[in-house]
Amino acid sequence: MACRKQWTTLLSTATRLRANVRPRSLICPSEHTAPSLPHRVANRTILPVFSVSQQRFYAAKKKGNDGGGKGKKGKKAVQEEDENEQEEDPFEFDVSELDKRMNRPIEGLKKELGSFRIGRATPALLDPVQVTHQGSRVSLQSVAQVNVKDAQTLLVIINDEELTGDIENAIRNSDLGLNPSKQDSNVIKVPIPRASKERKEALVKSVKASAEKTRTHIRGLRGDARADLKKAPKSVSADTIRSCEKEIQTVTDKRIAEIDALVNAKTKEIESS
Repeated sequence: MACRKQWTTLLSTATRLRANVRPRSLICPSEHTAPSLPHRVANRTILPVFSVSQQRFYAAKKKGNDGGGKGKKGKKAVQEEDENEQEEDPFEFDVSELDKRMNRPIEGLKKELGSFRIGRATPALLDPVQVTHQGSRVSLQSVAQVNVKDAQTLLVIINDEELTGDIENAIRNSDLGLNPSKQDSNVIKVPIPRASKERKEALVKSVKASAEKTRTHIRGLRGDARADLKKAPKSVSADTIRSCEKEIQTVTDKRIAEIDALVNAKTKEIESS
């Protein structure tokens, strides 16, 4: 009887203790513990509380050039395409423009040679003469007409009679060594003396010096053209560069030959005067 009573007491005590105990998940819901089994207390089933936390999962980075490598490669490919487009621009070398630039000094040489006094009357002899008109210096051709009377005489026909004296003095005071005389109210006669042997030799020397100066100018323009040719894009083929160099030299040779022809013609004119 005593044992049975003791057993009943132990059973009731265990029941009370069981009723007062909660699952661990209720006491510390933030702890990550394994879920406990349901408990039955006082005819009720108590379910354990599970702790749930949010987590974000990221895709693992791939090694090699599959990812960012492709992007870099794509950018590099675009840059190469842009460079290729730039290199594919057609290279143009205008040799006719070079020819025009070379023609300017030759025209200047023609004008200079025409002004040389060689003992023969030509209107170009009076090109250097400047006249004061209305407070400014103007060329003789702008206020008068120069005609050839014969091989040794020039006639200057003046548009305004009031300028006759000024024009006569301008011709006399020039460095041409001429002695003009008034023939009419608006006409001036300009005798052209024959050149001496010494004068002819000096004229030939001056002609050759002027021609050499013009040749130097032409060669300088050739050098500038070659320098521009060296700046051509790398995409231009070597054959194209050589072809352009030949064109430059062809134009230069043509202009040098033109200078030589002018010098020879003027030298013969001087010696035969």
